[in-house]
Amino acid sequence: MLTDIDLTEAVAFHEQSEADATLVLTRRENPLAYGIVVTDEQGRIQRFLEKPSWGEVFSDTINTGIYVLERSVLEAWPDEQFLDFGKTVFPKLLEEGRRLYGYVSSGYWRDVGNVNEYAAAHHDLVSRRLRVRWQYPERSMGDAKVIADPSSVIAEDVVFEGTVVLGKRVSLGSGAIS
Repeated sequence: MLTDIDLTEAVAFHEQSEADATLVLTRRENPLAYGIVVTDEQGRIQRFLEKPSWGEVFSDTINTGIYVLERSVLEAWPDEQFLDFGKTVFPKLLEEGRRLYGYVSSGYWRDVGNVNEYAAAHHDLVSRRLRVRWQYPERSMGDAKVIADPSSVIAEDVVFEGTVVLGKRVSLGSGAIS
């Protein structure tokens, strides 16, 4: 996953709501590939369904896979037991009436578990949809923005388009177009 969600805010919400477990949530137009969640006005989770079919979709709010958990939640399960939080832990917490809350974030979140999503994440990165503090200086080169590690070597006649990010020891020779 790739995210810029403010985890400090999620932890503060968890503490303020005195939750046993808090799921960080976000909204998706097509929630089929994710666990969907319904909360009440205070954020307490009412329903949870892992990877529904279209007929089962009841919310556009999804589970990001980011959790804030109290130690008591983890201590309730044997160490050697495989746990699927979406299919085992969270449904059990709901069944027991435990304090299970959802913190809905408007921050950037993308599951990069396949090639298409991974490529889309790169596009989001250079188009500034994802908030990143670059460790390299940014400079304008024509209409392009170039963010390059100081160790990068760029020939004077390189043509840049859009936003380009160059890491350590990148070398672009004469005539290159990026």
